[in-house]
Amino acid sequence: MAARYVSNAAGWRELGRSSGVQSATMQAANRIASAARQIDSKGTYSVTRATVTAGWDNELRAGAVVADETGSGARKRSLLKGIEAAKE
Repeated sequence: MAARYVSNAAGWRELGRSSGVQSATMQAANRIASAARQIDSKGTYSVTRATVTAGWDNELRAGAVVADETGSGARKRSLLKGIEAAKE
């Protein structure tokens, strides 16, 4: 008989709110901001801890936000390029 997977919603919720996930999202956000700064040295990119909505029940989870402080369209393109560069 084949094993059957049963999701544990409480476990996913706990994982999503954990300090480990918060740390991982901050590390990823910092890589994105760093890559954006290399592309556009005049831009001001900040990283902030954030609570995001995720999961089937739209629960609060650990996250991070990378923001372009200048609001320039060119800076936003640099931020998008930074996201692509950070994936590598």
